[in-house]
Amino acid sequence: MRRLFNAAMFALALAAETSAAGGVVVVHPAVRGAYLDAFEQILEGIDGALPEPALRLVQGSDEAGDLREALRRALPKVVVALGGDGGLCGTAPGVHFIVGAVLSPEGLECRVFGGVALAPDPDRLFALLRELAPGVKRVWVLHRPAVSGWLMPFARRAAAAHGLALHVEAAEDLYRAAERYREWLDRPLGPEDAVWVPQDPVAAESTLLAELLKAAWRQNFVLFSSVPSHVQRGALFALYPDYRAMGRRLGRLAREALEAQGGVKPVGVQPLSDVLVAVNLRSADHLGLDLARRRESFDLVFPQR
Repeated sequence: MRRLFNAAMFALALAAETSAAGGVVVVHPAVRGAYLDAFEQILEGIDGALPEPALRLVQGSDEAGDLREALRRALPKVVVALGGDGGLCGTAPGVHFIVGAVLSPEGLECRVFGGVALAPDPDRLFALLRELAPGVKRVWVLHRPAVSGWLMPFARRAAAAHGLALHVEAAEDLYRAAERYREWLDRPLGPEDAVWVPQDPVAAESTLLAELLKAAWRQNFVLFSSVPSHVQRGALFALYPDYRAMGRRLGRLAREALEAQGGVKPVGVQPLSDVLVAVNLRSADHLGLDLARRRESFDLVFPQR
């Protein structure tokens, strides 16, 4: 059974068994509802990939001191930090840090061994775009460099591999994002174009997204996303995390770090390749794409019956 500790239990935990018997500690923020369910699925995946279940520590908003003490006493060899490194660098010297469920690796304080971001791998996105809408030749993407800049090299390689022309533009704020989108739509875009909306607060701002969706319907270009709720609003498709599979990938990274002899070469934070597919069949019909016959192959379908 997974061992779960929060701040209220730290005193008892420290007096009893607090060492990470298998060498791995997983730390995540105190969350509720759907976020907690996502973390539970990730943890199940992590434990399934390890010889022994990981020790789990929950980080609350005012429990940092207790958490650092618990982490020091756990004597981990590997720390898997979900949602970011939590300012835990230096707490457990000599350990390998692995991060999971982060929006971006930018701003991490730790030098991480490896990790898995929430952003779907552009290679998976472009492969599905080619499969669902084979007439598309160009992909347009707007991003804020501080959030999604790290993902663009992956996108450029993926576009070249799938024979797509990729047009990338950066915007630091909503005003510039609105300007860029207007320029694109004035070209105008058409059936050979697709606009990709990444998990980026600037690119995916609600008002801008609404304008993009209207234009996509009017001009018959594909709009696809890295956010499944956009599919409900009219985007053709999105990829979203398979949390258990993400956990298994994090667990394999942790095991690799545990088993490494001598120096280990960091593998870095990678985009998410363990994904599920959401599709909007109404948008597909409007674009002349016959996807209804494949309904059962998609994980989430809109409009819902």
